[in-house]
Amino acid sequence: MKMNENDNLSINKSDKKSLKVNFLFDISTDSFSIYDIDNSFLIFISLKDITYLLYPTKNSIILYNLNKQQVQNELKNSNEDLICCLRHCTFSNKDIIMTVSYNNKIKLWDIVSWENILTLNNINNKNSLYSACFLNDNNNTYIVSSNGNFDIIDMEEKVEKIKIFDFNGIKVKEINDSYYNTFIIDTYFDKSKSKCYIITGNSNCINSYDYENNSLYHNYASDPSHGQHVSFIVYEKENLTIMMESCNNDKFIRIWDFHTGFFINKINTFEEGNLSISLFNESYIFVGCKSGVIKCINLKTEEIIDNLFGQESRVNTIKILFHPIYGNCLISQGWLSDSIKLWAIKTEL
Repeated sequence: MKMNENDNLSINKSDKKSLKVNFLFDISTDSFSIYDIDNSFLIFISLKDITYLLYPTKNSIILYNLNKQQVQNELKNSNEDLICCLRHCTFSNKDIIMTVSYNNKIKLWDIVSWENILTLNNINNKNSLYSACFLNDNNNTYIVSSNGNFDIIDMEEKVEKIKIFDFNGIKVKEINDSYYNTFIIDTYFDKSKSKCYIITGNSNCINSYDYENNSLYHNYASDPSHGQHVSFIVYEKENLTIMMESCNNDKFIRIWDFHTGFFINKINTFEEGNLSISLFNESYIFVGCKSGVIKCINLKTEEIIDNLFGQESRVNTIKILFHPIYGNCLISQGWLSDSIKLWAIKTEL
């Protein structure tokens, strides 16, 4: 049973602003994001300890070396259709990139040789593929797909199940009770339980699945009219596993107890439509909004301590990273042809 949204936990209101965020420069002006959903670009540290930004244009993928602040490589005509999601993993001592196209296609690439090591076509028979991810289980790496349709209005209309593929392209599993209209999918490994969970952001709710038991773990839904849930974060805090998530159709960031499914709290961003969220630490979260603003929120006081202006359209992806030159930074991207921007995060005393 979930807590009522009005039964919020007590909040410490005494914290003061302690972050300052400054715009540095546009990393790219040729990037292209077809949908306003998370993971439209990728930040990763390679096996050679190089920090990379990977992003799609209308007809290529750009590998940008953040250490040297320059484009290192461009893979042209990488997908026949526009890329909506990017992922990274290490496999057989190689850096592997996943490109996801909405037309139900996934490709895997070796970033050193840019060899296409796997192509999965027609993953779903209907609707679209907006998001996919990697899953590690017993030292094996798998591909996790989803299925969704932004145009579905009738929530009783079922989409296809979550599918699991190995690196030979063989479907090894389908996840039970996963007929949900999904826009983002990711995994969370709980070290204390030695368990892997699949998490999906869907129309009107978030779901988690116990991968080992192949079953729905929890359905996190507090109101059936919220809209499309397009970003989430799972992290440990004291004795709790916290999940925070956003919805593109209302003003709130919702906070849940991941393992019980209990609703904990909601934070008002005062923006109609929240997209990508990124946690700086236990005290601060950044929220990309449909209006183009990025909000920095103090989680303890629930105060908006900064509004970052610069993106010209919906801020669909934001990522926190430690930049090899500038230290703690935020990278953001707006919808369609809006630029990818770099912001420096400084801690005020």
